Amino acid sequence: MAILTRLPLQRRIMLLVAGGLGLTLLAAALVGLPVIAQSTDRILQERLLLARMQAAHLDERLSMALTRLEGLALAARWDFAPGLSGQATDLLEASTTTPDLFSGGLIVVDAAGRGIWPDRYRGVVFMDPVVRQALSGRPAVTGLVRLPPENSPAVIMLVPLQNAAGAIAGALGGIIDLRQETLTQLIAPLAFGRTGHAVIVDRNGIVLAGTEVHERFTGGEHPDFFGALIGTRRAHIGRTPEIENGEPKEMHVMAFAPLAFGNWGLGFGQSEWEVFQHERRLQRQILLLGVALLALGVWFAWRDAGVITAPLRRLTGVAQRIARGDLESPVLPEVGYEVGLLAAALETMRDSLQRTRAELQRGADVHRAERA
Repeated sequence: MAILTRLPLQRRIMLLVAGGLGLTLLAAALVGLPVIAQSTDRILQERLLLARMQAAHLDERLSMALTRLEGLALAARWDFAPGLSGQATDLLEASTTTPDLFSGGLIVVDAAGRGIWPDRYRGVVFMDPVVRQALSGRPAVTGLVRLPPENSPAVIMLVPLQNAAGAIAGALGGIIDLRQETLTQLIAPLAFGRTGHAVIVDRNGIVLAGTEVHERFTGGEHPDFFGALIGTRRAHIGRTPEIENGEPKEMHVMAFAPLAFGNWGLGFGQSEWEVFQHERRLQRQILLLGVALLALGVWFAWRDAGVITAPLRRLTGVAQRIARGDLESPVLPEVGYEVGLLAAALETMRDSLQRTRAELQRGADVHRAERA
């Protein structure tokens, strides 16, 4: 405060007004920024909830497909010597006319994991550990596999088959051909905006289906993010860099939810700037508005302070002129109550001093005349 008292009045007024405006804007920011933060958190929670809901929908579709396979497995006895029975063959051929999720058709393997139906897989041995799980009596879903003869990407959902004696004779599999959009169309609605994308990843973090073609059958753009979450089987949303050719690029906000089937996971997201573009725009608008209001307030303070200080400077000059003995020039009236009173008081003082000086001058003249 001692520094302020040494400043000219106009600057003191300007600084005090600017300080008051600054404190007001700071208080408004302290109220507004938490609201923006709450909005940001709400967006994240809504996206995480959406990931969980879509994962539940995918689980439901996969569960329905598994139930269909189990129904087929119970509809016939599966004795493979010397080959499939006519009943089993007719059942399988009839089922392939309505593939549903199984866009790649059906497959039957024997207890050794060797394909026996259809003919294109006959004799092919499937060594995937998940196939072994199905042959041990538990339904299973593979990750990414490559099917002959074209090495085509697919996943297989498998259920065990029992022979007439009730023993495990092999497994029945439903093939989801990943070259088709069977899975991708289920997650396509999650690809929001310009940078939005959605993926289904297997237990190894490999993208089985994705709205961006270049991600499919690779580790995708967020391998570390999905890899850590698949291992812990937990839903999460967070910031993660987009990886391109091994190099981190722009930050994305990604949501992940695990699937119950196959240790798969569902993920979707967008670039960070697009997710929070409205909140960032609001922050910029608040900042720009605050700066504009502060500048406008300082300008008005400088202008209004000038209205006050200009008459004071004039009256200061008048007082200095009177102090030098110039009592002839009248003090002009000023606009404004306090300044007007001060100008009138100076004029009264000037007039009084002028009369007093005139009287003294007359007295001196009389005294000199008497002495002469």
